[in-house]
Amino acid sequence: MRLGMLLIEHPATGEYPPLYALMALLCLHSARFDARIDTNDAIVILEEQDRTRWDKELITQGLHFLGRSASGDNATALHLEAAIAAEHCLAPDFASTDWKRIHHYYTALVQLKPSSVIHLNLAIATGKKDGPGAAITLLHKLEQHKALENYYLLYTALGEFYQQAGSADKALDYFRKAKELTRSPAIRQLLDRKMCR
Repeated sequence: MRLGMLLIEHPATGEYPPLYALMALLCLHSARFDARIDTNDAIVILEEQDRTRWDKELITQGLHFLGRSASGDNATALHLEAAIAAEHCLAPDFASTDWKRIHHYYTALVQLKPSSVIHLNLAIATGKKDGPGAAITLLHKLEQHKALENYYLLYTALGEFYQQAGSADKALDYFRKAKELTRSPAIRQLLDRKMCR
């Protein structure tokens, strides 16, 4: 963020819209850092984060930079990623998240940056917008992507949506598979909590 501010203050780069989009993204993500880990160093998922711990000053700064980024003619991947982060930060609680807008941004983002991980995020946003069945269909298609075959988040997402769909046994299988694919103690602990639900 300090380097970004130096670039903003430099005459040669100060009016470059993607730079403002990057700064918006950095501020909006940084604003939520303190709420992502609890007092026991365990991961707190977005749905369960205490939003009063989010840094309101950083959110305001991020939204300011996002507004400044709109001065150009083209929306870059950074603009869309920052817009997604802004939607999360603007929602007063998880239930109020505007998944329709987030889905719209991911649909545009996958056209600019068609990576397997962006496709995964689009599938998750689809599930949040249209229900677990829609997500499960897309996530199973992503199992064919070589880049995701050992990616624990794919199987975590399948576990989440099967759990929401009422298929507890399938959810448990996918959570177990996700746990096998990560060595992070914090993530393994999080998956254990999900399996106990």
